[in-house]
Amino acid sequence: MKQNRKPSSEILRRLSSNMARLRNARGYTQAALGLRCGMSKGHISKIEQERMNVSVATIETLCAGLTCSVEDLFMKVEAVFSARRRAPDPDGDESLE
Repeated sequence: MKQNRKPSSEILRRLSSNMARLRNARGYTQAALGLRCGMSKGHISKIEQERMNVSVATIETLCAGLTCSVEDLFMKVEAVFSARRRAPDPDGDESLE
């Protein structure tokens, strides 16, 4: 029996969305993150576009380059947006929407 070796679309979506979000939050371009990780800009781009299946070693390298945990890269995207909504507004006391 042949095993399915492709990650689920949900896992790819989580990785790509969180990777782009964390990269942008740190002010890195794809090229800058690639330099930090020893990867090409094209490699970073393909991961963010959900076009590449990555190894555990690559995930560890991305975590080091983004100074984040594995959990940060794979957290549910909805949880990220919920946390943003609950975060205090820097200009006031209301929650962001």
